[in-house]
Amino acid sequence: MKLKLPALAIAFLAPFIAQKDIRYYLNGLNVRPLSAEEGGGVLLAATNGHIAGLWHAADATCERQATLHITSETVDACRQKSNVRHVTITNDRLAVIEQVGKQPPVEIFIQPSNTWADATNTDLKPWEVPGTADHPANKRLLEVLHGECDRGPTCMIDSNLLKAITKAFRAGSDVGMPPLYMRQEIHTGPVLVLSEYMPHTAAAVMPIHDGGLKRPAWIDRIKSAHARAATAKAAPLPVHEPSDSGPPESDSHAWALVNRSKA
Repeated sequence: MKLKLPALAIAFLAPFIAQKDIRYYLNGLNVRPLSAEEGGGVLLAATNGHIAGLWHAADATCERQATLHITSETVDACRQKSNVRHVTITNDRLAVIEQVGKQPPVEIFIQPSNTWADATNTDLKPWEVPGTADHPANKRLLEVLHGECDRGPTCMIDSNLLKAITKAFRAGSDVGMPPLYMRQEIHTGPVLVLSEYMPHTAAAVMPIHDGGLKRPAWIDRIKSAHARAATAKAAPLPVHEPSDSGPPESDSHAWALVNRSKA
């Protein structure tokens, strides 16, 4: 299988991959080539059932859809020098390759075989996780993103400020890290952060002034392609109806001429 994925995409999506989940298809990274109608390139997706991540790699290569088995060692190799590394398949193993400029490519890490694939399903490749067709990226993930991107806080927030707020709630709680609730009344106003586990506390963060971030065009394009395919599939097929253009049943002379012409 032809495969070339940016190392930075693997590093970004690694935190979203489930670990030892009974839903085995969540324990991998789903990759799918996009049609020209969907915008081309490769869509990478991962989810553990609670959080999900997507990465659209316009210049990547992927011959067919698959859910990749990704080890922590592979992720570590992808996190270093990500801008000059990519993931490919070498001798039926996932490999992290580094290529700087016009220099020859160098194999940085070759991932061991996925023993589950070897032992339980001979149709799977050693780098593959079963259940590709059941991966949520194929069903609901894009639909959820399409419908929810404009709800809740719609401002740009410094991630370092969110990190500080998270640290504060963790330090002030006796139950570990409590769930947080975020609400913004107006686009330019502060975002209020609350927790039902800590009703005596509240935090607020001021957004960065911005012009508003539109949903990425590649999400809308994939969504539109799926909607058109679903509409076409649901459309009723034309039904053959007998022609009523013949002469009246009582006109035996006319029917004789019709039958003669058919003969």
